[in-house]
Amino acid sequence: MHNWACQRHHLGSPLVSQFLRSDIKVFLRCQQANPDAPPVNARAIARILHGLTSPAFPTCTWSKHHFWGLYADIDFHTVRRIALEEVIASRPHKLRLRPMLK
Repeated sequence: MHNWACQRHHLGSPLVSQFLRSDIKVFLRCQQANPDAPPVNARAIARILHGLTSPAFPTCTWSKHHFWGLYADIDFHTVRRIALEEVIASRPHKLRLRPMLK
């Protein structure tokens, strides 16, 4: 196993954050470029990255997607928090109001 792959599994690793953020940015760009793509929020992104099915993102469709379950070994709330940061950063400047997390 490659050294970065071993490090990827450690929650506190800066490498996890680097790859996770990068993957979320790519995912958001793909979604935004596809006019037929369903809208996504931070929770939906975290669910996809964990491989958790939902009515909007069913396993039968999304399990073939590169990002499906890619970060299942990382804490869900951490993935959701980073996804929220990237969703906010991807918005036009005027719309960058920070929603409250429960």
